[in-house]
Parts: sequence; structure tokens; C-alpha cells
Amino acid sequence: MGEPSDLGRHVAQRSARVDPAQRRRLQEVRRHARRRRGEGGGKDPYDFVFEILIAHSGSVGCVWFIIDESDLKLAMQQPWVSVGSDGIGARHQRTRCGSGVPHPRSFGTFPRVLGKYVREEHVIPLEQAVHKMSGLTASQLHITDRGLIKDGLAADLVIFDPATVADRATFTDPFQYPVGIPTVIVNGRVGARRGTPYRRAAGNRRSTVTA
Repeated sequence: MGEPSDLGRHVAQRSARVDPAQRRRLQEVRRHARRRRGEGGGKDPYDFVFEILIAHSGSVGCVWFIIDESDLKLAMQQPWVSVGSDGIGARHQRTRCGSGVPHPRSFGTFPRVLGKYVREEHVIPLEQAVHKMSGLTASQLHITDRGLIKDGLAADLVIFDPATVADRATFTDPFQYPVGIPTVIVNGRVGARRGTPYRRAAGNRRSTVTA
């Protein structure tokens, strides 16, 4: 292949990670990657990436490290920006949805904001962070029956400790629950307690907050 640009080489070498979550055949990508690394260190990263893409018909997920931290903080401080995630609904057990290596946001998006950006770095106050995760999101999506603690609304509540809440999921080991969240209530029923989720489908039932 021809010589890649400096920016392209930087991205290929430092800013991407193969993400083989959700598809059995992509487990082969990991084995192929290990084998290629063992066969010849120093292989051109472009050749290495395109060999994997060709071998798997272009269906290879990646995690790209291209967001600047200062941009993220600036966005978080804007009053109209809510907190959300497009992470997959991965199970903790490494079966079915729990296979592969999903993005750590599947387990740590909201506690990361509360722990890192609120408690540790003081990017936004706690009250604003909670609003961005609940009432603001509900209003932006035109959901009128939840998002606030109020008579007549669905009782969706997360009980957390502001002094200890934190994410634990990493890119190499994403299957880790956060800490500092003892209880989660969905539609008025306990969905998780002391780090253990209940198997019952609390979301199938509607309850409301009463004074």
C-alpha cells in the first residue's frame, strides 16, 4: 500500500480498538489479531486492518478514541445537553448478549458522569447531572409520565451514594457493574439491590409515585 498520511497513521496505530461484541464470527477476529501479532511485529497497521476487514467481509466493529476531553466537558456544561448512551444492552454474564467485548459505556455511562465529572472534576453540579439523566431527557423525548419524582408519574428511581458512585467497566474488561448504587426501582418495584439485579421484569408493570 502507499504511504498513509500522518493523521491516518496516528488513527490506525493509537485511536482504534477492534470490538468483537455481539457476533460469534467476530471472535475469530481476536484470534486472527493475536496470530498476526505473533507472526510479525512491526507489520504496517493499514495492511493489518485491511486484512481483518477483507477476511470478515467488512463486518468488524471498532471503538475509536477520537473525542477530546475538553470538548466533552464543554458539551456537558451546556444546559440543553442531556446524558445518554448508545451502548448495547449487554448482560453481565458472558453468554448471549454478554459475549465479546462491548464498549464499557454499556455498564458505566451514568455512574461515570456522577463519579468522574461531578465528584472528582466538578465539571457540573450534582443536581444538574441528575436532571440531565432524567427530567431533561424525558422532556426532550416528549415522555410525559416519568423523569421527575412527582405524584402520578411512573416510579423510576435510582438510589446512589454521591460520595462513592463510580464506574468500574474498562475497555479490556467491560463486564463490571458500577459501585455506589445500592438500589434501582423500576415502575415502583425493586429492579436491583446491593449490586444484584432481579430477574423479574419490573418494566412490564406500571406504578406511580404517591405522596
